[in-house]
Amino acid sequence: MTFTKTVIVTDTNQFDAVLKETITNNPNSTVLGYFTGAVNPATNKSWCPDCVVSEPILNDLLEEFENNAKNPSEDKIILIKCPIERAGYSGNPNHPYRKNPSIKLTGVPTLIWYQDNSPTDRLVEGDFTSGDKVNKYRSKVAKAL
Repeated sequence: MTFTKTVIVTDTNQFDAVLKETITNNPNSTVLGYFTGAVNPATNKSWCPDCVVSEPILNDLLEEFENNAKNPSEDKIILIKCPIERAGYSGNPNHPYRKNPSIKLTGVPTLIWYQDNSPTDRLVEGDFTSGDKVNKYRSKVAKAL
């Protein structure tokens, strides 16, 4: 049965190693990196309003990918979730995720589909509320499942 496994990366220096290990150890998997504003424990919400909006859209995409996998007994979806603290990110052009060549983060939320250790496609910020962009992303990933 296809399922989604979530790996949470809180240390920006660990992302590349986690991505490489995930892809190497799961060759039949679809790997997605999700960069989102960290949740404020006091409010139990992300500091990023767009991230709050993107969460149900992401969940719908994951559910659809799971339901439409060609080899449900073998395939799995791995979501590498990277919560980002506002203090170190907002207005910081040198944030590690902005400088990382496999991420090149321009805003949150961002969902990146990785194939062969390289970014293949992405949804960034307002893309999550654009039905056309979400549908194009959905179509590309679904074809690879």
